[in-house]
Amino acid sequence: MVRIESVIRRLQALRGYIDQLRPYRSWTLKALTDDPMLWAGILRYLQLAAQCVMDVTTHLHVSLNLEPADEYDEVILTLGKQGVLPRDFTERIYKIPRFRNILVHEYLTIDPYRVYEILQHGLSDLELFIEYVYDFLRREGYLEE
Repeated sequence: MVRIESVIRRLQALRGYIDQLRPYRSWTLKALTDDPMLWAGILRYLQLAAQCVMDVTTHLHVSLNLEPADEYDEVILTLGKQGVLPRDFTERIYKIPRFRNILVHEYLTIDPYRVYEILQHGLSDLELFIEYVYDFLRREGYLEE
């Protein structure tokens, strides 16, 4: 059974992280990386945003008793195959868990250009993720219209 409160709480947190990150899209990479505390904050909020996506997709995957998946990216792709999220969308975002793992485990080799690219162009996909999950919850009767 989908625990709606848990999903919504994470979607709200994701929205907050996006809102915190959005103003920095207009900054240059140099301006962001010149301030170590600011850069660390950007990295942390991106990590938390990715974690929200992973938590929500994993919860939906397990709650809906979908085909087993060994990796987080497979979980996301399965949600696309099953129509929970648009398939073309999941094929765009399925690498989010890998990015999160880089932020958490390979922090010594983070590519600032890759992070900057995600900051510039990835926030819109995170916003779409929120919309698609809410659409699914309404479509399946978990939320009222």
